[in-house]
Amino acid sequence: MAVVHADERAASAGMLSVARNAGAALAQVFTGAVLAAPTVGLPFLAADGLKIIYDLCIFAVFRHVKPPEEMV
Repeated sequence: MAVVHADERAASAGMLSVARNAGAALAQVFTGAVLAAPTVGLPFLAADGLKIIYDLCIFAVFRHVKPPEEMV
């Protein structure tokens, strides 16, 4: 949150929360189909893969943005 202006923090936190919750909701849709597979660990691997993709997207968006404290 340090890289977002103070007046935009609530909106950015809301957007990230919606994205995270939407991903969690979509995961429930695919859980039944994935659990039908013979490999029981497959849902955990799929969830981890989605989390990694989410983290990499957040990193890609903010990797060149410096917090105000570092701009001095």
